[in-house]
Amino acid sequence: MFMMTAIWVVVAATGLSGGVALAAHAEPCAFDPPPGDVGQLPLVNNTSNDLHFFECDPATCSSGFNLHPLPPAATAHVQYEQCTGASIGLTDTTGTLVGCLKLPQGEPAPIDHLSAAEAKPCRPSTPEPVQPRIYTPH
Repeated sequence: MFMMTAIWVVVAATGLSGGVALAAHAEPCAFDPPPGDVGQLPLVNNTSNDLHFFECDPATCSSGFNLHPLPPAATAHVQYEQCTGASIGLTDTTGTLVGCLKLPQGEPAPIDHLSAAEAKPCRPSTPEPVQPRIYTPH
């Protein structure tokens, strides 16, 4: 799935040969079949706490997948679909959700990194702490 603000499609037939030309343009991301729209951003743990990060599903981070450790002063490179953006959840070592980060939408990404210290509450209407359900592949 990808989000676009506008799309134009042009189809033209040429002469008796029946040739057809097709062109498409989309903003803010041009359609580029995967893995073309996949990018990455560094995620820096600039806190003094041991953290774990995971990809959120849904954006409120009540569940997710791909849990990874992120010790203090460490940097991880997060891959994601740039046309749709994504959410990253941060947990402490007990698995309690401590905040969320939004991966930006657009190609190229409008920022050059994310930092753990900038994490915001995942669900403003729901008090923290929450322990999200993390799915791991078998």
